[in-house]
Amino acid sequence: MPSSQLASRLRLLVLTSLILTSLNLAGCGSDGDPSDSDGGPPRDASPRDASIEMDASTDVDASTGEDASTGEDASTDEDASTDEADGGDGDPCATSPCENGGTCEADDAGGFECSCAPGYTGATCSEEIDECAPSPCQNGGTCTDGPASFTCECAPGFTGTRCETNVDDCAGPSLCMNGGTCVDGIDEHTCDCADGFGGDACEASCNGSIITAAASGPWNAPSTWGGGVVPTSPAGIVVIPAGITVTIPSGLTVRTYACSRVRVAGTLVNQGDLTIDGHLLVSGPNPAVAGTFTNAGTFVLRGELVSTAGASGLAAISNAAGATFTTYGPVQYNRFGNAGTFVIARGATHCTTTQSCSFHNSGTLTIAAGAVLVTTLPSSEVATNTGTIINRGTFQSDHLFENHGTFESSGRIGLVFDLEVACRFTNRAGATLTTTGEVELYCPMINEGSMTNRGTFVVQNVRWAGLNNGGTFTNTATATFANRNDLENGGTFVNEGTLSNQAGGDSQQGFSCAGTFTNRGAFRTSAPFRIAGGGAVTIAAGATAEVSFPALNAGAMELAGALTFRAPQGSLQNSGSFVQRCGGTITSEPGAGGVGGNAPTIEPCP
Repeated sequence: MPSSQLASRLRLLVLTSLILTSLNLAGCGSDGDPSDSDGGPPRDASPRDASIEMDASTDVDASTGEDASTGEDASTDEDASTDEADGGDGDPCATSPCENGGTCEADDAGGFECSCAPGYTGATCSEEIDECAPSPCQNGGTCTDGPASFTCECAPGFTGTRCETNVDDCAGPSLCMNGGTCVDGIDEHTCDCADGFGGDACEASCNGSIITAAASGPWNAPSTWGGGVVPTSPAGIVVIPAGITVTIPSGLTVRTYACSRVRVAGTLVNQGDLTIDGHLLVSGPNPAVAGTFTNAGTFVLRGELVSTAGASGLAAISNAAGATFTTYGPVQYNRFGNAGTFVIARGATHCTTTQSCSFHNSGTLTIAAGAVLVTTLPSSEVATNTGTIINRGTFQSDHLFENHGTFESSGRIGLVFDLEVACRFTNRAGATLTTTGEVELYCPMINEGSMTNRGTFVVQNVRWAGLNNGGTFTNTATATFANRNDLENGGTFVNEGTLSNQAGGDSQQGFSCAGTFTNRGAFRTSAPFRIAGGGAVTIAAGATAEVSFPALNAGAMELAGALTFRAPQGSLQNSGSFVQRCGGTITSEPGAGGVGGNAPTIEPCP
């Protein structure tokens, strides 16, 4: 018990004793003899036992009359151990609030700041930074996050810290015989054989024979071929005439060497396993009869495929559902259709002529890194994708292309204007286009579906270039979008990265918004920027917008971020609504026009 409380109780006991003594004396009288009382035993003049009148264990506060035992005991006062997290001595760092090796430092306001160890972030360093976002690993490598670091597990054929190097599969002693040249691939090599030789290592000699199909039938049946001789790998020339269909049955493997030629004026159907190291020519005898090659099995082209058109007939190449078609050499197609798996592993695939080509993909088409696909069609034809296109190389269209399915690109998409035929790329409603690579427009692109840019997107400063968005377009935090001619938004456009509306081009039109534009990143405009009557623009908290050219708002504008007008032309003529939210700021450089017309409505802060 504290000493002050003990002294108080002793004083109370003494006072009680005196009062009782006084009462006893008063009851006896000052002049009477004790024996004159009621005849009982003499009354002890000593103080009564305190337990008779009051238990000393029950403390009474003289000033309040309250039981002191119910008062607040000093032992229950605020304990220093439960004070604020400052260790009781005013140091906010005493409890080590910074996690994961972070260093704490008190600030002037009585709080603290954490300096985080590499690999961590947040107010108390509790959040681990994901070094794999976005993935630094190239060429299909897999990223593994670590403290302030990452590691890449490379796909076969690649090496390096970021899997940036293609392993040279031709390194070391010569892998090709008889004067053949080794060609490096992805985790493989091929041999470009000298004339007269063929095989994987150019080990076989070609015999120069010519074998012609005499009747429709299986490839491996002697009755199919003139003279009853079934073509073998070293055969010089294999001919399938018009009106004859030769089928490679399921389970049969056929290979022709680089020194061989296969000429199809009729029909060749592969249901088995066909590899052509040399030359495959598909050509009809006249415009009314098409030479046809249909793959329903597994086909590998290591040489060259050419299909003719026009006066030579409408040749058709098709890959059936469930089939696999892989090319390592150049392909010239006339009528192309893929419903299976088509891989352009190397080389360029393009149309033979603009007079009669067609292109339709309903399967999965992959353009490998370094490979090229060009869809060049006549004005009466539209190249279409209703399946999936995966582009890791280069996709180029200079005529009409429509995506009705899925288009994923980590390579380059180029739209090149052709003065002879209108050029346009349309992403239809329900379709998706996602790019982590590069998109360069020299002619119009129309979006009715969903488009996501995680790479670089450029509308070039030529008369016909432009993006017309009527669907949803997202420019992510890591992406860059540069409009140098015409950007029209009638749908939903979200910028989380960097968006620039730049001056350039003699017919430059700028950025027109009749839909919804939300900026959560950095937006800079040095060209016309117009918000139509039904348009809505939001500059979100934390976002920035810089205006260096006169802008017009006839719709609705909301500012929660930072808006800056650059001299000498930066201005906004506002005839619509403009709400400046709490936290939103407007800055005008000296000489800039600032906001004219309707003044912004300023939202008060709480």
